[in-house]
Amino acid sequence: MSAKTTRKNKADEKNNVFIVEKVMDKRSGKGGRDEFLIQWQGFPESESSWEPRENLRCADMLEAFEKEYAKREKPNRKRRNASPGSDDDTDPSDKYALNGKQLRCIVGLTKGPGELHFLCKFSDDSARLLPAKEVNSRYPTQVIKYYESKLTIEDSKSDDF
Repeated sequence: MSAKTTRKNKADEKNNVFIVEKVMDKRSGKGGRDEFLIQWQGFPESESSWEPRENLRCADMLEAFEKEYAKREKPNRKRRNASPGSDDDTDPSDKYALNGKQLRCIVGLTKGPGELHFLCKFSDDSARLLPAKEVNSRYPTQVIKYYESKLTIEDSKSDDF
């Protein structure tokens, strides 16, 4: 970096005016205001910061970013037409890559890192550990059958319940 640009950057820092190199992400901040993750020119990525729209003077960069962001976010907002718990696993954005496999049975339940996981056996004889939240939403009837199969009812000494 030349001395001329160094002096210019130092002057800009004193005036609290920085140049936006890149808009990296977007979030909803306090009060529902949009905030943008900004990569500042001349600073490492670790110095990026979240800034509200009103603090930024780069309308063209924000507009271009928001167009790209909208394209990127559309697949995540897609509604599924299938009823909850259906075995329709052909969704291309399938996070667990089941690729249309049909659940044959739930073999077991274990506590994984931070959450419960079901050991699921599929129609092609493969088995995978899947998060309980995912299995509960995709296969609710099989989850109920699994829990029912594990229930044990103890006989009480008296006939009263």
